[in-house]
Amino acid sequence: MSNAPLTLLYLTGDSSAVPGVAKKEVARIRALNCVGLKTIPVFFLSPEVRLVPPASELENIQIVPVPQPQLPFFLNRRYIRNYKARIQYSAANRLRYHAIATVLAKQFYDFAFMRYPLASRALAKLIRRCPNKLIFEHNTKETHEIRYSGADVGVSYLLQQERRYVRKILQNAAGIVAVTQDILEYELDRSGADPRKGIAISNGISPEGTAPRRIPQDHKTLRLLFVASPAEWHGLDRLFQGLARYTGSWPVELVLVGDYPAKIRELIRSLNIESRVTLTGKLAGADLTALFDHCHIAVGSLGLHRLTMSQGSTLKVGEYLMRGIPLIVAHHEMDLSQAQSISHLYLELPATEDPIDLQRVAEFARGALADSEHVTKLRTFAEAHVTMDRKALQLKQFIQQLAVARSCHSSPLP
Repeated sequence: MSNAPLTLLYLTGDSSAVPGVAKKEVARIRALNCVGLKTIPVFFLSPEVRLVPPASELENIQIVPVPQPQLPFFLNRRYIRNYKARIQYSAANRLRYHAIATVLAKQFYDFAFMRYPLASRALAKLIRRCPNKLIFEHNTKETHEIRYSGADVGVSYLLQQERRYVRKILQNAAGIVAVTQDILEYELDRSGADPRKGIAISNGISPEGTAPRRIPQDHKTLRLLFVASPAEWHGLDRLFQGLARYTGSWPVELVLVGDYPAKIRELIRSLNIESRVTLTGKLAGADLTALFDHCHIAVGSLGLHRLTMSQGSTLKVGEYLMRGIPLIVAHHEMDLSQAQSISHLYLELPATEDPIDLQRVAEFARGALADSEHVTKLRTFAEAHVTMDRKALQLKQFIQQLAVARSCHSSPLP
């Protein structure tokens, strides 16, 4: 292999307009460049999507517009209308992967990196054109998450696409990066890909823009903070049911940050806990920081077991650690596997369908908040184990291994 530095194309799409995803991607791109891996961001965007900071402030960014498919009028006929969403989905995939193939054909690069976008014929065709060049990142067990998606194209259709094409795609990919070992084993098992081209690298977070919180002085009410968009695997129903059953002496309130649909609001009403739940809507910047200063305990995902996941590496937990707020989860968080110094500052609850035991949470909160140095301890741990620079160095080393192996004719894999 040449001693020339490697070049990585970082491919992303409309998800880069989602604040949490954009923050992660921008931090990773900058961190990869900082650790010496030349990384060029290429954004493939639909016409209606506009980048906002921090994504729009990236250096050397390439923006590639992806047109929307223009479908013929006959698809509005009643007898074919049920198939319209699938036809539109397939057409959009063809346009997007054609745009990616065009960029890859014109640019010099060693590898291209992208979040796994679900299997399709168009993606399988792209992989055939660019074998051993694309590295996929996997943040979930896709077939299990699909079952909760309620996608317009239909769950059965997406599962069929996965079964038909995933082996072709992942066996011909250059690498598989999963955010947990659990997910990595799932991807290797379902694809039959060589395990030597897979690695588990948990999610990272940048300390920049994530200020450590101030400890609240008001302890009359225990305030639990949850920051995320609603999803079945967050298990908020378990938290609501636990609040409805709670009879402890320390009053408990839930503060939920994000856009919550009518289904969530109706569940809150049906359990008669409206007076103890605050829905703030989306918050960022100083407003979000103020909430971290106001609340005592942060809530991570409580339902990852619904995706058959025993491990997690969520962006929420990374932010909670960086903010310095004690937290609860209902899974094994990857970066907390060796966190003996802060084991009293996070609580791992059972991964079941039972309501959350808020009496146990309250007892945990008393112990955690009694440690006057808990903000410093959590922040110090996060800076040592969860920063994007640390994760970027792991990814760079893995990509270098892939490059060395590819240059050896006797073995295409590390």
